[in-house]
Amino acid sequence: EGETAGSNTAGTLDANGNFVINTGSNTEISLPDGTKMTVGENSTENKLYKLLNASTPLPESSSKDAWITLDRVYFESGGSKLTSESAQQIKNIASILKNYPTAKIKMGGYTDNSGALELNKKISSERAAVAAKSLTDLGIAATNVSSEGFGPEHPVCAANNTPECKAQNRRVDIRVKSR
Repeated sequence: EGETAGSNTAGTLDANGNFVINTGSNTEISLPDGTKMTVGENSTENKLYKLLNASTPLPESSSKDAWITLDRVYFESGGSKLTSESAQQIKNIASILKNYPTAKIKMGGYTDNSGALELNKKISSERAAVAAKSLTDLGIAATNVSSEGFGPEHPVCAANNTPECKAQNRRVDIRVKSR
């Protein structure tokens, strides 16, 4: 869920084959507890903050607008161990969520279309669960966080035929289920 082939998702591959999204110019968000965070205008953090503060109804779960891609969360190849560069974004998301203690979220894990479907479902489930556990380890109530793996379903780059496209599809997304 999200961008499709021919999308305007701007980014590049890093040395590890991860898709690094261009999050745009820096902007500052001010959380209710006084915490200030400098993030990219198109970053996960800014999108999550805006969604949690919006007065409009939350998007339906099937809407591409309901899911926000974690733009700096990566896993070791073929597994569900978070890379060290993922820690800061997980911490930022936890800081934001601590300011909205009634918010319930769901983490969705996704893979590209390489390999067996059964294995991709397993890896995507494990990755979503690891991201969710990382948030609960940082103090987010476990009752407020769920996770599910979708394997290669809902690609953001539907062609799934280039290293850049496949890297965009290997991701974890977050959805605010309730505020």
